[in-house]
Amino acid sequence: MTKVIRILIAVIMVLSLSIVAVSAQDVESEREGYMVHLAKGGVITPNVDGTYTLTLESAADFNSVVLTQPELSLFNYYLSDLAGDWAFANETEAIVVNGQLELDEVAVDVTVTVGDNAFDILTNNFTYVITIEELPAAWLDKGGNVKSEITFATATLAFEINDGVIAGLVAGRDARLDSTRNGGSRNPPCC
Repeated sequence: MTKVIRILIAVIMVLSLSIVAVSAQDVESEREGYMVHLAKGGVITPNVDGTYTLTLESAADFNSVVLTQPELSLFNYYLSDLAGDWAFANETEAIVVNGQLELDEVAVDVTVTVGDNAFDILTNNFTYVITIEELPAAWLDKGGNVKSEITFATATLAFEINDGVIAGLVAGRDARLDSTRNGGSRNPPCC
């Protein structure tokens, strides 16, 4: 009888461990975090379609990426790679993300995508196309219209990234690399 009880306890323990292992897989969350672009100056200009062109004079040649879920991960994304990856991804399906733009003393909620020819390596300027949730009064002229140009000295643009954005950027990177050399053959991996 004790042998049967031991076997029964062993079976229950094995089943419990497998249930815990399956539950742990379900709990694994998708990757999410932020990409941060620091600028030492820039300009916002209104577009005809109601969007705005945000041109940032980058403080560095990369954006910092902070993934907070499922675990903390930090890395840099070179602006030249980001511009190419995002542009190629937008050819298939546009990547549009929510973010916050802080200029000097003003913070506004925005949606963000990249502009055409987003990165100018000679000037270190990066161009985004944004929509702004609510325009600050300082950006309006006396008639209540948006000024033709809004300049600023410093800026921080932080926008959300998640598995969908990451998958889009990876697909864009693959398309960008496939478009180079030998009529579209992908660059061979290094080392």
